[in-house]
Amino acid sequence: MAINQNRPVISYENIALLQSDVSAYSEPSNSGANISFLPLVQSIDVSVDFQRNNAGQIGSKNFANQSFQNALDVNLTINTFEDFGNLFSCLSTGNIIREDLDLDRNFYAILGDRRSFDISKQSIRGKQVLSFGNCFLQSVSMSQTAAGLIQSSYNFVASNLQASQIEDRIIYFNDYEHLDVGLITNTTETLSDDLGIITITEDDSGGNDSIVGGGVFGPGTKSLRMWDNASSLEYNHIYSGVPENGNYLVSGTFITNNGGSLLIKTKSGIANTTVFNGASTQPSSFLGSGYVTTDGFITISRIGDGDGDIESLYISDLTIRNLNNKYEINCPAIELTGSQQQNIVSYFDEIDSYYSSDSDGIIPYYSTNVLISGSGSFGNFLMNSESIQSFDLNLPINRKTIYSLGKKYPVKRKALFPSEGSFSFTNKTDDFYVNGERANLNDFLNYDEFYTIFISGSSDADEDFVYQIQSGKLNSMNLSNSIGSNTENSLSFSFELNRFNK
Repeated sequence: MAINQNRPVISYENIALLQSDVSAYSEPSNSGANISFLPLVQSIDVSVDFQRNNAGQIGSKNFANQSFQNALDVNLTINTFEDFGNLFSCLSTGNIIREDLDLDRNFYAILGDRRSFDISKQSIRGKQVLSFGNCFLQSVSMSQTAAGLIQSSYNFVASNLQASQIEDRIIYFNDYEHLDVGLITNTTETLSDDLGIITITEDDSGGNDSIVGGGVFGPGTKSLRMWDNASSLEYNHIYSGVPENGNYLVSGTFITNNGGSLLIKTKSGIANTTVFNGASTQPSSFLGSGYVTTDGFITISRIGDGDGDIESLYISDLTIRNLNNKYEINCPAIELTGSQQQNIVSYFDEIDSYYSSDSDGIIPYYSTNVLISGSGSFGNFLMNSESIQSFDLNLPINRKTIYSLGKKYPVKRKALFPSEGSFSFTNKTDDFYVNGERANLNDFLNYDEFYTIFISGSSDADEDFVYQIQSGKLNSMNLSNSIGSNTENSLSFSFELNRFNK
């Protein structure tokens, strides 16, 4: 059976993974320059866990009900070549402390709509995005083999998974639902929305504004009524203060009553361009776009027919969007404490503002060194780093998810200590000799001693790193012999997570 060629397929060249700065429920951390591209990502894995509470009752062998016990848990794993950059940021501030690990972030997987076309060469306008909110780091594993790159796997637990479409950035929106029904006397302040970007003033040509209810305008039930008191042919609202020169789109829902029409103009310099002119006695959508400068404005006018009767224009869901490669989606993060409304927005620039193909941050295999020293035994140098063939480092983070009565989402996913990680390496070396006599491996490593492990290296960008694992306690030891003089040794260490330093 042939495969449907039109079936949507997500492949490596049509996904871009971005992350916010720390503090997931914060507009600055999800805006423009505070969103970063994650290079060198090899794959991502997503799973969703629904925990159910099965309720039974005496006298019945069946479940009375199967209900959700808690909100869903989203597990996100990011597999990457390690450059010790943004993903490693919460582990790179020195001693690992609880405050670092309690910070959450958001991730955004932007999906291209054309297979075999690199998303880095496309505009993100209209692209689909999978976003993960309130992501807490659960574990990190890191490994490297001879002649290979350091590979890392970061596992996060999130509180929300959201699928949405990237839209042009809104700089003004008003559905008038928050205003009281009645006459408006101070238009400039009352009609401004929460974004605080656009200023609205009335043209001094007569007429009145009021908020009315009872009609059906889009999702809301209230609208702005602009009417002329039968004394004016034209009554204007002027929207000024756009953030930059460029194209802007004006949209919404409207009704015209007793004749007349809705007229929308954009002004840049001395040019004044009509972008919409229409009339409707039923709720209808309007849409118009044009070029506006920072010293220009957008004019919305109620145009009358001059027959002496009261002519009205009703508007709802008035929206002004920035079409200058500025984009947004609803932020996936949830306000865990419940102290704020869920109205945070994630802002994006074009993908080329973030995208990077720079691989200089990768640690090459010939640069990595692993050294082990003990508190006693045979001094500070135990193994020749040039003979180490591979290493594996695993850092689990034990968390306690804290809920409260009457709350669906966790108040906090608190990192708990102590947590034990593990470190193991494979070493290939000649027979062991001490003072000219053949020695047992136990003479070098024993179970009663604490060890310090150093992992160091340098990238092609001349960025050095040294990670130190303190108080490593020998957990297991294996010595395997093969034909010939070489011996392959596999040693496993365990250590406390909060003793891992950079």
